[in-house]
Amino acid sequence: MMGFFLLAAALGRTGSIVLTGPPESTVDPIALTLRLGLVTALMLALIWLPATDRDRPSGRKALVAAVAALPLVATVVGTRPVVDREQPGTNVICLDGASKICIWPEHEKYLPQLQELNARISLLPATFVPPPLINEAGITKTRHIGPDGKEYISYGGGPPIFYIFDGSPWSYADDIGNAINKSTFGFNDDQNCDWQELSQSDQERIWAVDKWMETYLVGDGAPDYQTDASNEMQVAWSKGREIASRARVDQFRWAEQEVRDVRARYCQPGR
Repeated sequence: MMGFFLLAAALGRTGSIVLTGPPESTVDPIALTLRLGLVTALMLALIWLPATDRDRPSGRKALVAAVAALPLVATVVGTRPVVDREQPGTNVICLDGASKICIWPEHEKYLPQLQELNARISLLPATFVPPPLINEAGITKTRHIGPDGKEYISYGGGPPIFYIFDGSPWSYADDIGNAINKSTFGFNDDQNCDWQELSQSDQERIWAVDKWMETYLVGDGAPDYQTDASNEMQVAWSKGREIASRARVDQFRWAEQEVRDVRARYCQPGR
Protein backbone atom coordinates (compact mmCIF):
# COMPACT_ATOMS: atom_id res chain seq x y z
CA MET A 1 0.00 0.00 0.00
CA MET A 2 2.82 2.39 0.84
CA GLY A 3 4.45 1.68 -2.53
CA PHE A 4 1.15 2.35 -4.28
CA PHE A 5 0.67 5.74 -2.65
CA LEU A 6 4.32 6.72 -3.10
CA LEU A 7 4.02 5.96 -6.81
CA ALA A 8 0.83 8.01 -7.02
CA ALA A 9 2.56 10.92 -5.30
CA ALA A 10 5.55 10.66 -7.63
CA LEU A 11 3.22 10.87 -10.63
CA GLY A 12 1.49 13.93 -9.19
CA ARG A 13 -1.81 12.19 -8.56
CA THR A 14 -2.71 13.70 -5.21
CA GLY A 15 -6.46 13.14 -5.49
CA SER A 16 -8.43 9.93 -5.32
CA ILE A 17 -7.18 7.26 -7.70
CA VAL A 18 -9.90 5.40 -9.56
CA LEU A 19 -9.03 2.01 -11.00
CA THR A 20 -11.13 1.04 -14.01
CA GLY A 21 -11.05 -1.77 -16.49
CA PRO A 22 -12.71 -3.01 -19.66
CA PRO A 23 -16.25 -4.37 -19.20
CA GLU A 24 -15.43 -7.65 -20.95
CA SER A 25 -13.19 -8.63 -18.02
CA THR A 26 -14.05 -9.32 -14.40
CA VAL A 27 -12.37 -10.39 -11.17
CA ASP A 28 -12.72 -14.07 -10.28
CA PRO A 29 -13.67 -13.96 -6.56
CA ILE A 30 -12.58 -17.57 -5.96
CA ALA A 31 -9.09 -17.07 -7.37
CA LEU A 32 -8.68 -13.75 -5.57
CA THR A 33 -9.88 -15.16 -2.24
CA LEU A 34 -7.56 -18.15 -2.60
CA ARG A 35 -4.58 -15.90 -3.25
CA LEU A 36 -5.36 -13.59 -0.35
CA GLY A 37 -5.92 -16.55 1.95
CA LEU A 38 -2.56 -18.10 1.08
CA VAL A 39 -0.79 -14.74 1.48
CA THR A 40 -2.30 -14.42 4.96
CA ALA A 41 -1.33 -17.98 5.83
CA LEU A 42 2.24 -17.40 4.66
CA MET A 43 2.52 -14.21 6.76
CA LEU A 44 1.28 -16.04 9.85
CA ALA A 45 3.68 -18.92 9.21
CA LEU A 46 6.60 -16.52 9.01
CA ILE A 47 5.54 -14.82 12.24
CA TRP A 48 5.26 -18.14 14.09
CA LEU A 49 8.68 -19.35 13.02
CA PRO A 50 11.12 -19.29 15.97
CA ALA A 51 13.72 -16.55 16.04
CA THR A 52 17.18 -17.38 14.70
CA ASP A 53 19.85 -17.97 17.32
CA ARG A 54 23.05 -19.96 17.68
CA ASP A 55 21.15 -23.19 18.30
CA ARG A 56 18.83 -22.76 15.27
CA PRO A 57 20.69 -21.89 12.08
CA SER A 58 19.03 -19.34 9.80
CA GLY A 59 19.18 -21.83 6.90
CA ARG A 60 16.51 -23.99 8.53
CA LYS A 61 14.19 -21.01 8.92
CA ALA A 62 14.68 -20.04 5.28
CA LEU A 63 13.90 -23.61 4.21
CA VAL A 64 10.67 -23.64 6.21
CA ALA A 65 9.66 -20.28 4.73
CA ALA A 66 10.36 -21.55 1.20
CA VAL A 67 8.26 -24.66 1.77
CA ALA A 68 5.42 -22.54 3.20
CA ALA A 69 5.53 -20.30 0.12
CA LEU A 70 5.19 -23.18 -2.37
CA PRO A 71 1.34 -23.33 -2.23
CA LEU A 72 1.19 -19.58 -2.89
CA VAL A 73 3.54 -19.84 -5.88
CA ALA A 74 1.53 -22.74 -7.30
CA THR A 75 -1.72 -20.81 -6.84
CA VAL A 76 -0.36 -17.66 -8.51
CA VAL A 77 0.84 -19.71 -11.48
CA GLY A 78 -2.31 -21.81 -11.77
CA THR A 79 -5.05 -19.18 -11.32
CA ARG A 80 -6.17 -16.02 -13.12
CA PRO A 81 -7.72 -13.34 -10.89
CA VAL A 82 -8.95 -11.42 -13.97
CA VAL A 83 -11.01 -13.52 -16.40
CA ASP A 84 -13.21 -13.00 -19.45
CA ARG A 85 -16.87 -12.33 -18.78
CA GLU A 86 -19.73 -14.07 -20.49
CA GLN A 87 -21.12 -12.02 -23.36
CA PRO A 88 -24.36 -10.17 -22.46
CA GLY A 89 -26.42 -11.92 -25.15
CA THR A 90 -30.04 -10.75 -25.10
CA ASN A 91 -29.30 -8.36 -22.22
CA VAL A 92 -27.27 -6.07 -24.50
CA ILE A 93 -28.66 -2.51 -24.86
CA CYS A 94 -28.75 -1.09 -28.39
CA LEU A 95 -29.59 2.31 -29.88
CA ASP A 96 -31.05 2.43 -33.39
CA GLY A 97 -30.08 5.12 -35.85
CA ALA A 98 -27.73 5.64 -38.77
CA SER A 99 -25.54 3.20 -36.85
CA LYS A 100 -26.82 0.68 -34.34
CA ILE A 101 -24.76 1.24 -31.19
CA CYS A 102 -24.75 -1.54 -28.56
CA ILE A 103 -23.40 -1.35 -25.00
CA TRP A 104 -23.08 -3.53 -21.91
CA PRO A 105 -26.13 -3.48 -19.56
CA GLU A 106 -24.21 -1.78 -16.74
CA HIS A 107 -23.38 1.14 -19.04
CA GLU A 108 -27.04 2.07 -19.41
CA LYS A 109 -26.20 5.29 -17.53
CA TYR A 110 -24.38 6.53 -20.65
CA LEU A 111 -27.46 6.19 -22.87
CA PRO A 112 -28.33 9.94 -22.93
CA GLN A 113 -24.83 10.88 -24.14
CA LEU A 114 -24.79 8.06 -26.70
CA GLN A 115 -28.25 9.05 -27.96
CA GLU A 116 -26.97 12.58 -28.60
CA LEU A 117 -23.94 11.19 -30.38
CA ASN A 118 -26.09 8.86 -32.49
CA ALA A 119 -28.32 11.79 -33.44
CA ARG A 120 -25.24 13.66 -34.69
CA ILE A 121 -24.29 10.64 -36.80
CA SER A 122 -27.74 10.77 -38.42
CA LEU A 123 -27.11 14.42 -39.42
CA LEU A 124 -23.89 13.67 -41.28
CA PRO A 125 -23.91 14.32 -45.06
CA ALA A 126 -24.60 11.39 -47.36
CA THR A 127 -20.89 11.33 -48.27
CA PHE A 128 -20.21 9.65 -44.93
CA VAL A 129 -20.99 5.94 -44.57
CA PRO A 130 -21.54 4.93 -40.92
CA PRO A 131 -21.10 1.21 -40.19
CA PRO A 132 -24.46 -0.53 -39.66
CA LEU A 133 -23.36 -1.81 -36.23
CA ILE A 134 -20.84 -0.55 -33.68
CA ASN A 135 -20.38 -2.55 -30.46
CA GLU A 136 -18.82 -1.73 -27.15
CA ALA A 137 -15.76 -3.92 -26.71
CA GLY A 138 -16.49 -7.44 -25.49
CA ILE A 139 -20.12 -7.72 -26.58
CA THR A 140 -19.19 -10.06 -29.41
CA LYS A 141 -15.91 -11.87 -29.92
CA THR A 142 -14.36 -14.16 -32.48
CA ARG A 143 -12.71 -17.29 -31.13
CA HIS A 144 -10.00 -19.03 -33.12
CA ILE A 145 -7.28 -21.61 -32.58
CA GLY A 146 -3.74 -20.33 -33.02
CA PRO A 147 -0.75 -22.18 -34.49
CA ASP A 148 0.19 -23.27 -30.97
CA GLY A 149 -3.15 -25.03 -30.54
CA LYS A 150 -4.42 -22.53 -27.94
CA GLU A 151 -7.72 -20.66 -28.18
CA TYR A 152 -7.54 -16.91 -28.77
CA ILE A 153 -10.22 -14.21 -28.79
CA SER A 154 -10.18 -11.27 -31.16
CA TYR A 155 -12.51 -8.72 -32.77
CA GLY A 156 -11.28 -9.34 -36.32
CA GLY A 157 -14.04 -9.87 -38.87
CA GLY A 158 -16.71 -8.43 -36.56
CA PRO A 159 -18.29 -4.98 -36.29
CA PRO A 160 -16.19 -1.99 -35.18
CA ILE A 161 -15.78 -1.60 -31.42
CA PHE A 162 -15.44 1.28 -29.00
CA TYR A 163 -14.41 1.71 -25.37
CA ILE A 164 -15.85 3.87 -22.61
CA PHE A 165 -13.02 5.03 -20.34
CA ASP A 166 -14.12 6.69 -17.09
CA GLY A 167 -17.34 7.84 -18.79
CA SER A 168 -15.41 10.17 -21.09
CA PRO A 169 -17.33 11.01 -24.30
CA TRP A 170 -13.97 11.65 -25.97
CA SER A 171 -13.02 8.00 -25.54
CA TYR A 172 -15.97 6.54 -27.41
CA ALA A 173 -16.32 9.47 -29.86
CA ASP A 174 -12.76 8.82 -31.03
CA ASP A 175 -13.40 5.09 -31.62
CA ILE A 176 -16.80 5.62 -33.27
CA GLY A 177 -15.49 8.49 -35.39
CA ASN A 178 -12.59 6.34 -36.58
CA ALA A 179 -15.04 3.57 -37.53
CA ILE A 180 -17.15 6.00 -39.57
CA ASN A 181 -14.14 7.48 -41.36
CA LYS A 182 -12.68 4.04 -42.04
CA SER A 183 -15.93 2.98 -43.69
CA THR A 184 -16.30 6.31 -45.52
CA PHE A 185 -12.82 6.44 -47.01
CA GLY A 186 -12.85 2.70 -47.74
CA PHE A 187 -9.59 1.89 -46.01
CA ASN A 188 -10.43 -1.83 -46.17
CA ASP A 189 -11.52 -1.70 -49.81
CA ASP A 190 -8.33 -3.07 -51.35
CA GLN A 191 -10.17 -4.02 -54.54
CA ASN A 192 -11.18 -0.46 -55.46
CA CYS A 193 -8.73 1.71 -53.50
CA ASP A 194 -4.95 1.88 -53.28
CA TRP A 195 -4.04 3.42 -49.94
CA GLN A 196 -0.48 2.14 -50.13
CA GLU A 197 0.39 5.22 -52.21
CA LEU A 198 -1.03 7.69 -49.68
CA SER A 199 1.06 10.88 -49.63
CA GLN A 200 2.06 12.69 -46.46
CA SER A 201 -0.07 15.73 -47.30
CA ASP A 202 -3.17 13.58 -47.85
CA GLN A 203 -2.43 11.64 -44.67
CA GLU A 204 -2.50 14.96 -42.80
CA ARG A 205 -5.85 15.78 -44.40
CA ILE A 206 -7.23 12.48 -43.14
CA TRP A 207 -5.90 13.20 -39.65
CA ALA A 208 -7.73 16.55 -39.73
CA VAL A 209 -10.98 14.84 -40.75
CA ASP A 210 -10.52 12.29 -37.95
CA LYS A 211 -10.31 14.96 -35.25
CA TRP A 212 -13.07 17.02 -36.80
CA MET A 213 -15.30 13.94 -36.62
CA GLU A 214 -14.32 13.22 -33.02
CA THR A 215 -15.02 16.81 -31.91
CA TYR A 216 -18.27 16.98 -33.89
CA LEU A 217 -19.56 13.76 -32.29
CA VAL A 218 -18.73 15.00 -28.79
CA GLY A 219 -20.45 18.31 -29.47
CA ASP A 220 -17.47 20.69 -29.55
CA GLY A 221 -15.17 21.55 -26.64
CA ALA A 222 -11.59 20.71 -25.70
CA PRO A 223 -10.42 17.09 -25.40
CA ASP A 224 -9.97 15.68 -21.90
CA TYR A 225 -6.80 13.73 -22.71
CA GLN A 226 -3.16 14.45 -23.46
CA THR A 227 -1.08 13.10 -26.32
CA ASP A 228 2.54 12.70 -27.35
CA ALA A 229 1.71 12.44 -31.07
CA SER A 230 4.07 13.91 -33.65
CA ASN A 231 4.02 17.64 -34.38
CA GLU A 232 2.63 17.05 -37.90
CA MET A 233 -0.22 15.00 -36.50
CA GLN A 234 -1.07 17.54 -33.81
CA VAL A 235 -1.11 20.39 -36.32
CA ALA A 236 -3.57 18.43 -38.46
CA TRP A 237 -5.67 17.62 -35.39
CA SER A 238 -5.79 21.29 -34.41
CA LYS A 239 -7.07 22.18 -37.85
CA GLY A 240 -9.83 19.58 -37.62
CA ARG A 241 -10.91 20.77 -34.18
CA GLU A 242 -10.92 24.38 -35.37
CA ILE A 243 -13.26 23.40 -38.22
CA ALA A 244 -15.60 21.81 -35.64
CA SER A 245 -16.08 25.23 -34.01
CA ARG A 246 -17.58 26.74 -37.19
CA ALA A 247 -21.20 26.77 -38.31
CA ARG A 248 -22.44 23.27 -39.03
CA VAL A 249 -23.09 23.96 -42.71
CA ASP A 250 -19.49 25.12 -43.11
CA GLN A 251 -18.20 22.05 -41.25
CA PHE A 252 -20.09 19.67 -43.49
CA ARG A 253 -19.05 21.48 -46.67
CA TRP A 254 -15.38 21.24 -45.67
CA ALA A 255 -15.61 17.59 -44.54
CA GLU A 256 -17.42 16.48 -47.70
CA GLN A 257 -14.86 18.20 -49.90
CA GLU A 258 -11.94 16.61 -48.05
CA VAL A 259 -13.43 13.12 -48.32
CA ARG A 260 -14.23 13.48 -52.01
CA ASP A 261 -10.84 14.95 -52.91
CA VAL A 262 -8.83 12.33 -51.03
CA ARG A 263 -10.92 9.39 -52.26
CA ALA A 264 -10.67 10.63 -55.84
CA ARG A 265 -6.89 10.29 -55.64
CA TYR A 266 -6.79 6.68 -54.42
CA CYS A 267 -10.14 5.03 -55.29
CA GLN A 268 -11.83 4.18 -58.57
CA PRO A 269 -14.56 6.61 -59.69
CA GLY A 270 -17.98 5.85 -58.31
CA ARG A 271 -16.58 3.77 -55.44
